[in-house]
Amino acid sequence: MITQAELQQLIDFEPGKHVVLSLYLNVDPGRRSKDKYRLWLRNLLKNVSEQADPADIERVERYFDLEYDWQGKGVVCFACNEAGLWQVFSLAVPIEDGVFVDDRPYIKPLTDLMDRHEPYGVALVDRESARLFRIHMGEIVETVSTLGEETKRHKQGGWAAQKLQRHEDVQASHNLRSAANVAIDFFQRGQCRRIVLAGTGETVSQFYGLLPRAWQDKVAGTVPMDMNASETEVLTKSRSVIREVLAREQAELVERVITAAAKGEGSVVGLSDTLTALQEERVHTLVVAEDYNAPGYRCDNCGYVAAESDGVCPYCSGDMVHVDDVVEYAVKRMLESGGHVESVRDNPALVEAGSIGAVLRY
Repeated sequence: MITQAELQQLIDFEPGKHVVLSLYLNVDPGRRSKDKYRLWLRNLLKNVSEQADPADIERVERYFDLEYDWQGKGVVCFACNEAGLWQVFSLAVPIEDGVFVDDRPYIKPLTDLMDRHEPYGVALVDRESARLFRIHMGEIVETVSTLGEETKRHKQGGWAAQKLQRHEDVQASHNLRSAANVAIDFFQRGQCRRIVLAGTGETVSQFYGLLPRAWQDKVAGTVPMDMNASETEVLTKSRSVIREVLAREQAELVERVITAAAKGEGSVVGLSDTLTALQEERVHTLVVAEDYNAPGYRCDNCGYVAAESDGVCPYCSGDMVHVDDVVEYAVKRMLESGGHVESVRDNPALVEAGSIGAVLRY
């Protein structure tokens, strides 16, 4: 797994005059055997053997031959021996294969992945207890359990039974309220922007009603689930809810951006206009189609990036050099400024609009 702090270190890394080897490898065991993955890796590295530092290629090969435990579904490596960089992330989610050699770590596929798998929480509740999960990058990273007093359902059989049932219901409400307080603290510490509620319909509804309005707004959805559900079931069912919500929110965002850009009201679309707005520091949210890349130019002096250039930076008169993927530099620049990047998957409308756009500050 990768943390936001580790991503920031990669964003800030400056290799000087040296190049960085960035490797993304899908190692899902259901796709190939270990030996076939090693052969595939060697073929990938062979494609960049003339650009990469041989020491970096050797370090990556040694890692997969002697150090990697083959437990995850994806591996990301960044290597720059001359500048002292060696960083590896084993992921619980698969990634697309790719190898890049550039003057800095190639992070766009990683930011795409992190945007798609941001931390979220699951509260699995019944009348007596709760199981809380924090999920990040496709795996459960933290769990907490609560246990209140035992409650029972009594058959209606007169005044005494009704009184006893009311007592049990009051106790169940107390248990759920205590669980809600624990859940709020747990999810807040885990920086969960969304939560999924699981359990039986009546109990989940009661638990939802005990949450403050701000936390009710974070509920992405609910799923029926037994309290003894396995962690695999928790992951699978909750992830399905999160995917649906993310797709809907991204579709709404893209529609707003395209509509506002057409009216000239606070948004732009297309590579050239987006890069101009980025240079002018007017971008609030950068919206990029996942896997989108495009050649362009970058100023060696001030870092200005553009889709086209006559060779001279219009801002500082520095030399504009050709880069294979100007989108990567745009993403990195946005993250460096503390802005938000929204990586959008499978959205034809955004692709038709140029695959990139932005919500502007002004």
